[in-house]
Amino acid sequence: MLGTRWFGATDDGRIVAVRTDGGDEVVEIAPSGVRPLEVPAVSGAAVDDARGTRVLVSGSDAGGRSGLWLVDLAAGSVDLVTGGAGSWGDKWMPTARALETEGPHGTVHAFAYAPTNPEVTAPDDERPPYVVLVHGGPTSHVGPAPSAKTAFFTSRGIGVLDVNYGGSTGYGRAYRDRLKGQWGVVDVDDVAAAASALADAGLADPDRLAIAGGSAGGWTVLAAVTNTDVFSAGISRYGVGDARALAEDTHDFEARYLDGLIGALPDAENVYIERSPLTHPERFRVPLLILQGSEDRVVPPSQAEAIRDALAAHSVPYAYVLYEGEGHGFRRAETVIDSLERELGFLGAVFGFETPGVPALDLG
Repeated sequence: MLGTRWFGATDDGRIVAVRTDGGDEVVEIAPSGVRPLEVPAVSGAAVDDARGTRVLVSGSDAGGRSGLWLVDLAAGSVDLVTGGAGSWGDKWMPTARALETEGPHGTVHAFAYAPTNPEVTAPDDERPPYVVLVHGGPTSHVGPAPSAKTAFFTSRGIGVLDVNYGGSTGYGRAYRDRLKGQWGVVDVDDVAAAASALADAGLADPDRLAIAGGSAGGWTVLAAVTNTDVFSAGISRYGVGDARALAEDTHDFEARYLDGLIGALPDAENVYIERSPLTHPERFRVPLLILQGSEDRVVPPSQAEAIRDALAAHSVPYAYVLYEGEGHGFRRAETVIDSLERELGFLGAVFGFETPGVPALDLG
């Protein structure tokens, strides 16, 4: 991420830094040692500025409330500058439950958010459907703080599992290095292992597991539904279906990124071909929702349209939505709202439950 900083130095030589072991922690590093600071940010923490003995820190707390805090090391104080309040109240926000399970490549880390609605109680004998969220990057990270999107689903009886598959930051270098040359393998195996573990523990309905992600996360979605039988539905937002095309179209900031994730071209071309979901259209077999921006230059609409055509050719139920004027990542409020409602309508149509206020999505 351009411009993000995880530490800042004060004028007296001390350092305020973010360290992460699943969740973030803000600490002071001084000659006398390291001590935690009472900054409530547990996810997305960053040190935005440092002047004198004062430091600005941003991030989200365990309730999903974004905030900006002023840390004054000389005064020993931490004050909220702005934010720190939710729009709906704490009772609607789910609490992260850290999960660890063993997968084919080692331990897999994830955060589970159970359905949370103070006005509704689910039947005791029914296990809820879950959406497994795959973050982008792919060498990124999700922390233990619910987002508005998480609450959108959990308030409607749908659990959310946020997976930090191998390659994610926040668990040490060896964990991040697990994805080297293995993108499309390790990430797929890890999300499948995490979802299966959740179902095996009796926390989720194994027949109503969906997987959703955008960009690099969309790649994992498409690879997971074509290479595993764990998921009954998939949601791909501007997802990568052809890795060679991504290598050609990606922006300068991530040029040569795929050399480390898959291999250097042209020597690794066969690997790119074999791992790309579009190479194996016959493996698409579960319903898919494809959301795409018309002006996306990183993953252009041609990839989404090729996936759509493959689904149609193999009689797999699908819905394809093209948002005019949107690029790689949806920015307009109306697009964000519409895409979320379509995701909910899609899950209702596939898993057979009503979605009040949101029409069921028609599948081709």
